[in-house]
Amino acid sequence: MRSFCTVIAGLFVLACASSTYGRRWTTTAGQAFEADFVRIEGANAVFTANGKEYRYPIGDLSVPDRLFVNRTAYSQSRSGAVAAPSAEPTTTISPAERSSKLQLASQAVTAGAGNEIEFPITDNAALKTVKTSYGKPSTKAKMLLVPPPDFDPMGKICPLLIVSATTDGGGSSIGSGKANYLPEAINKGYTVMAVDGEFGKPPSDGDSTDFRWALVSSGLSAINKEWPQSKSWPIVTAGVSGGGGYASHQAMMLVQKQAPVIGLLLAVTGWDPTDFPDVLQRTPFTPIHNLPIFISAGESDTTATKEITDKMHQDVTRQGFRKVRFEHFAGGHQLYRQHLQTALDWFREENEKAKSGTHK
Repeated sequence: MRSFCTVIAGLFVLACASSTYGRRWTTTAGQAFEADFVRIEGANAVFTANGKEYRYPIGDLSVPDRLFVNRTAYSQSRSGAVAAPSAEPTTTISPAERSSKLQLASQAVTAGAGNEIEFPITDNAALKTVKTSYGKPSTKAKMLLVPPPDFDPMGKICPLLIVSATTDGGGSSIGSGKANYLPEAINKGYTVMAVDGEFGKPPSDGDSTDFRWALVSSGLSAINKEWPQSKSWPIVTAGVSGGGGYASHQAMMLVQKQAPVIGLLLAVTGWDPTDFPDVLQRTPFTPIHNLPIFISAGESDTTATKEITDKMHQDVTRQGFRKVRFEHFAGGHQLYRQHLQTALDWFREENEKAKSGTHK
């Protein structure tokens, strides 16, 4: 049985041939292929090209193409014209078969599960930062990586949600990732990533933005080394309370590295990119000021109060950030799950608009 990567590659090879395979389709990654739509099977659209059937995740098609698939499938169901599955097996493999072969830093990765991977820190600057923060050498870190069930790092674009915890308590981003962002994020097709240091939270003021960035950038390097396609994955940074400061800082650092950042989620926090004026000044103006920012505020929050969150909203709008949503919920100092889902959808929608040139 051919691999999932071969299936997708086959479709894109066909796109380079003569235009004899039907409608032209575009993916969320901007790739294109030509094929005839046959039917929907679960979360996949089934296409035919060159006499063979191929499955492709509907969620990875562009917005117009997803609408076309759904309208066509609805018309088929009304007319009774839905094509029956082929007698021959379609060229795909099961998620379980794909997952059994996934590895990161020589450790198994299971799609749809909470993997905790220990990986080495190899960048000299990051090693120096971590050593300074701990007051002793440290050469490795631990990463929570929770991919969606259909995860295939070689064959599809997978948005990455980077989670940062506040400094309170244990200051564990892994703990925050488990407690706050699952299962909503993976149900939306995101891979959740959170990184903690080898010795946990550093003493005193060692838990700095530089320390957190050293961990996150090292985790991304480990992923990029194992799965080169991950360099094109859309990235969202997110933080609850003080974690919003780390998320803001990381979003700017990623933009400086020309990473494909598509969103910043700030939940019940007073922190935002304007709190780091030196970093903001070094960040390219247009990409960071066009970055969608979703602010979630609790109406009864006694920590990130209405006064604090209102001021934060005013700061980012006055500073020229163009895509800001400021939403409230009836609750206190916590991540509101509905806002998480709304934000993750909104980031992908805005990214689609930006790529298609339809954003007003």
